[in-house]
Amino acid sequence: MCPDLPSAPVAARPSARRPRLLLHLALALAYFAAGKLGLALAIEHPSASAVWPPTGIALAAQLLWGRSTWVPVFLGAFAVNVTTTGNPWSSLGIASGNALEAFVGGLLVERFAEGARAFTRARNVFVFSALAVALVPLASTVLGVGTLVATGQLARASVGQVALTWWLGNAVGALLVCPLLVLAWTERARPWLPGQTLESACLLVIVLVGGWFLFQDGLPPLKFLCMPVLLWAAFRFRPRETAAATLLIATVSVASAVEERGSPARVDSGSLLTLQTFLGTVSITALSVAVVVEEQRRTKEGLERTRGELEQSVAQRTDQLSRSVRILEEEVTARKRTEQERRTSEARFRELVEWAPDALVIVDPRGEIVLLNAQAERLFGYARAELVGTSVDLLVPERFRPAHTQSREAFVARPQIRHMGAAGVTLYGRRKDGSEFPVEIALGPLPTESGILISSAIRDTSERERVEEEIRRLNAELEQRVEERTRELRRSNEELEHFAYVASHDLQEPLRMVSTFVQMLEKQYGDRIDESGREFMHFAVDGAERMHQLIHALLTYSRLGRSPSLSRVETATSLARAQENLRVAIEESRAVITHDALPTVRADDMQLTLLFQNLLGNAIKFQRKGATPRVHVQAETLPGEWCFSVSDNGIGIDPRYFERIFVLFQRLHARDDYPGTGLGLASCKKIVERHGGRIWVDSQPERGSTFHFTLRRGEEQGA
Repeated sequence: MCPDLPSAPVAARPSARRPRLLLHLALALAYFAAGKLGLALAIEHPSASAVWPPTGIALAAQLLWGRSTWVPVFLGAFAVNVTTTGNPWSSLGIASGNALEAFVGGLLVERFAEGARAFTRARNVFVFSALAVALVPLASTVLGVGTLVATGQLARASVGQVALTWWLGNAVGALLVCPLLVLAWTERARPWLPGQTLESACLLVIVLVGGWFLFQDGLPPLKFLCMPVLLWAAFRFRPRETAAATLLIATVSVASAVEERGSPARVDSGSLLTLQTFLGTVSITALSVAVVVEEQRRTKEGLERTRGELEQSVAQRTDQLSRSVRILEEEVTARKRTEQERRTSEARFRELVEWAPDALVIVDPRGEIVLLNAQAERLFGYARAELVGTSVDLLVPERFRPAHTQSREAFVARPQIRHMGAAGVTLYGRRKDGSEFPVEIALGPLPTESGILISSAIRDTSERERVEEEIRRLNAELEQRVEERTRELRRSNEELEHFAYVASHDLQEPLRMVSTFVQMLEKQYGDRIDESGREFMHFAVDGAERMHQLIHALLTYSRLGRSPSLSRVETATSLARAQENLRVAIEESRAVITHDALPTVRADDMQLTLLFQNLLGNAIKFQRKGATPRVHVQAETLPGEWCFSVSDNGIGIDPRYFERIFVLFQRLHARDDYPGTGLGLASCKKIVERHGGRIWVDSQPERGSTFHFTLRRGEEQGA
């Protein structure tokens, strides 16, 4: 097999994804052009030529681009014949034979010669050649000659010669043209070796000159001298270049024969058939040699890689052996000491096993207990002498013993450290009295001189499971208490909200009374009060109005403490509602508010509108004198959330105050310059955080501000 070729049909190449119509049109035109060229050499009959390259084109198209290419083949063949003979009926029959020839040939090559990979192995080349000579031309020859006889364009006496010409022309066309097209399309480009460019130029010159002179009748029979040239191409280049050289020699030799006689009509039919037979044989031979050489080249490259890896492995192994020899020499000189250390190590191992905090049981691959410690005796209730040499299944409940045997065999097949019973699967052990208890088991291979033993550390998890059950019970009680506490907090919040509402109502009523009576005092006695008195009354009215606004803002802020009522909200609609609430301010300031496409989110509609209203109101209020406010709203998607941005061209904010502006009652400007309560951005922060998001600002003084806030992604979709 050829490792550097795609195993799938070449239709998967990017070029094959071009529109099928253009591909079929190009194929039909190529078939038509090649067919007209072939019929120019028709001697026995105008519709039968010993030189018929369209068969190779049609067969290559079937292998490369699929079965549907029979359509352009049919159209191209019909066009060739109808423009040659003028008889549409015979042209239909011949075109049908050519299309059937391509279709059946493609199926046969796919079935018996691996399709487009037919030229990657010598066996496939011979199979393809046999099919191209014996079976591929069958349909075209039978239908074509039969159609000519049926339409009266061919005498029965000439059927044999015309059929032979037809058969041979199609077979040689398949042998010469199809391999080159398939290899040109499927072989990956590989850089030539140094000097191969000049060598290829020399080869091209020799092919052209040799093809022109070697096949002329006036010269001695030197046709076989083309074989060394083609073998040169086969041994020095790839099968693609060999196929190209073969086709080039065939083309030049036919052109030389035509030129020698002055016109195609004067070419001897027998000579042309002999030439085509020779060229077909040469093509099979050269291509087979090229494929064998290519296979050997790939094998050689693989062997060289393997040899390099082997040499590296041998070097590493040699180094390892050298170190091993030194180690062995040291071991020989200290054998007694090593033996003593081994015995000491075994004693220490047995001591470690004995005093391990968990029960340790060591068994052989057959499941017989070899060693256990005191913890295992206490855990299972057996004496050590009762267990050593018996099957470990004695410690497993009877219902689990078949599965336990299978697990032990699987471990012996692939020995590696395993932890069992700690991932939601409960294992059980069986005591001498028949009682069962939950366990966790850690298995590990224990290499010894006699083979692999299985070491198992067994821990009783009864107490842990009792503790876990107690933890689950306590968690359930805690969740119940949290739920009760949540209900209490919700009830407390409702009471606080009601208190805030009542308090704000009780506070606003005296303020309205003060404001009303001060205004009535100014209206009735204004002419008796001096300028200072009127100014004092103005201060009183203004203070009462600011107190009213502050109480209203506090009431709004307190209501934000409740859980938001989430629903699917069009943020563009919430933005539009906020603009409508600010219509007077927008018209007075001539503000320009724009936005990009905004998403649909799960949020509280009223709170989202208030959020936009506060941000837009600040953008309009905090403006340079004489400037037109410009505000832009946009949203972008982030992992798990939407990020909204509200940008303005206002006075900007010093970065030192980025945190302060979100705190209750914090103002950066005098009330006379920019009126307000100092609650707007605090309310924005509370709304965003109640929705599980965050809010921040990017700004520089006199360069505008951009407020960002995020909302978690839910069942939203773009709007």
